[in-house]
Amino acid sequence: MKTLRILLLMAEVTVLFSSAAIGQVATGTPPFSSTTGGSFDTIDLGNLNVHIAIPIMNRAGRGTPFHYAWSYDSSIWYPSAGAWTPIANWGWRSETEAAVGYIYFGQSQTKCFDQPGGYYWATRYSGFAYYDKAGTHHPFAIQWTECVTDNRPHSGVATDGSGMFLNADTDTVTLTSGTVISAPANSNTGSGSVTDTNGNYITVTPTAITDTLGSTALSITGSPSPTKFSYTGPQSGTQNITIAYQPYNIKTNFGCSGISEYSSTNVSLATTITLPDTTKYTIAYEPTPGASGYYTGRIQSITLPTGGTLTYIYNTGSNNDGISCVDGSTVNLSKTTPDTGSNHPWQYSRTQSGNNWQTTITDPAGNQTVATFSGIYELQRMIYSGTATGGTLLKTIDTCYNATAPDGNGTCLSSTPVSPFTQVDTYNRLPSIAGVSSKTTTKYDSSYSRLIEADDYDFGALGNGVGSLIRQKTISYASLGNNIQNRPSQVTVCPAVCNGSNAAAQTTYSYDVGTPTATSGTPQHSSVSGSRGNVTQISSLVTAGTSLSKSFTYYDTGGVYTATDVNNAITTFTFSDSTHSCGNSFSTNVQLPLSLTRSMTWNCTGAVQTGLTDENGNSSSVTYNDPYYWRPTYSTDTAGNQTNYSYTTTTFESSMSFNGGHSVVDQLITLDSLGRPHVLPEEAGTLVLHLRFRRS
Repeated sequence: MKTLRILLLMAEVTVLFSSAAIGQVATGTPPFSSTTGGSFDTIDLGNLNVHIAIPIMNRAGRGTPFHYAWSYDSSIWYPSAGAWTPIANWGWRSETEAAVGYIYFGQSQTKCFDQPGGYYWATRYSGFAYYDKAGTHHPFAIQWTECVTDNRPHSGVATDGSGMFLNADTDTVTLTSGTVISAPANSNTGSGSVTDTNGNYITVTPTAITDTLGSTALSITGSPSPTKFSYTGPQSGTQNITIAYQPYNIKTNFGCSGISEYSSTNVSLATTITLPDTTKYTIAYEPTPGASGYYTGRIQSITLPTGGTLTYIYNTGSNNDGISCVDGSTVNLSKTTPDTGSNHPWQYSRTQSGNNWQTTITDPAGNQTVATFSGIYELQRMIYSGTATGGTLLKTIDTCYNATAPDGNGTCLSSTPVSPFTQVDTYNRLPSIAGVSSKTTTKYDSSYSRLIEADDYDFGALGNGVGSLIRQKTISYASLGNNIQNRPSQVTVCPAVCNGSNAAAQTTYSYDVGTPTATSGTPQHSSVSGSRGNVTQISSLVTAGTSLSKSFTYYDTGGVYTATDVNNAITTFTFSDSTHSCGNSFSTNVQLPLSLTRSMTWNCTGAVQTGLTDENGNSSSVTYNDPYYWRPTYSTDTAGNQTNYSYTTTTFESSMSFNGGHSVVDQLITLDSLGRPHVLPEEAGTLVLHLRFRRS
């Protein structure tokens, strides 16, 4: 909200986003929510929203690596003014939104009284929220009017426990890490930036994203159909990730009393995401029940480049196509994977129980877990072998918030959690031991929802409930400027209540001691005044009154300049020049203790290391000649042996010939259809070298 003029010009956009923000089901991954899923998708058990994130680019950077994913949420419908209404972009993030998110606020007109009987009209701002790049909604209790007498603050901390700080005058959100995100206001497209505490920044426009190395990490063209994300590949050619769209006729048929159905034609929905090597994600949408040729806009299935398909069915056992007529959340969901087959899917079912909702999760083997929620916050979880009605209860987990005491049954089912939380108590009860529970208590400060204490309690004596405290961890935080809130000043672990003398382990941190060493020729870097949050000393308790300490100095980019270990031995990291160090991002020389040195070379286009000369003057190298991705094609070790790497959609193989070509070390990793390591050399999780001998 940089100027009133901009706000007034955006009035039509504001109306659109106002309707899309109010009453919307929680999407993304909200703080303190309960989620499940695989490596590709996340299901919020409180509302059965399916969150899918498709990686587009991961790239090393100076201070701030660049990570970009194109994500989707299945909760795209909500009732508004007696009609079903879709959220913006049909659940998909837009280009800028996927990098920096956007800031939302509402506007209305109000009367300002300047004298008895006299008034003038002014704008009222309220309902501030930040939607992060994953689509998670973070609300702020900020509101004010343009009345002369209204002096309420235009900034504040999020009320959801994320600790985010919003400055509505500058359209910036500061994370507890001190990273500042500049995001569009009331628009999910536009320009933005991400700046870390040392001044390294990523800039975002609708057509390009420039990373901290000063290079264009991604170019974006053709939005919305087709959309191309382009980058420079290892062989200097442009590589494209292409999102293709098709027109769909959209119609709801939820059959909720008092809510009219939605209908529209020629709506563009993403159907394929083609990667540079021509493999692709293929997306299909749910046909509208009872309306041939129409679709609801919710994803029905997605097929991965590795060949596996995830299928989501919303209308299992439901008269309203799996949707809640109250808020548009999902009440029935079935998920099929290559692991489960179509006959034994994961099943999720929500039913209302008083003021709460219960989610029953049925695994492919028929075992059930019943979780009770107030909103998205879990109150109880009951885990069964078999079904909840005919199986055996294995464990009950009860969760209480803000120091609410359990009721006579040991539950907090009658409570209504309200964030932010200052305390969360989790009780574990085993049915074989009546009345006995263990407990974990986590405490948070009231300002930025930072964890300040974690207490673990043993199981109590029979019939006596919770046992004694067996472990306490306390965390205090450094008082730093520039809204850096998450740097611990001391972390202490004790076998009982910490009393200042019984610490089993304790680590103390100091920050920003000394002046950073200036760099020159550094791209995407701004000067910083005040706190940076760079740890300059770490002291670890050894025995009472005795600690070992190590210290660090820094460049103005936040890169380590010197590291002094507990024996006062110094390691120094330097740059040969800005060009070869990729804009002072990666060290090219390391001066080690005992007068030893090491040097590195880098490819700045791919932000990858290409060479290393070790302390003995021996050189090794990595070559990147893959036609599509920045992954190695072969490496040469200090003895001159070459290891070749080969890739398919579902395999990765490395092969090194040595001993004059008479011996080979070969490793083959095979992925399953969901991209998980399926066959490893020897035991799963362990890479074992197999020698294959050839006879001349």
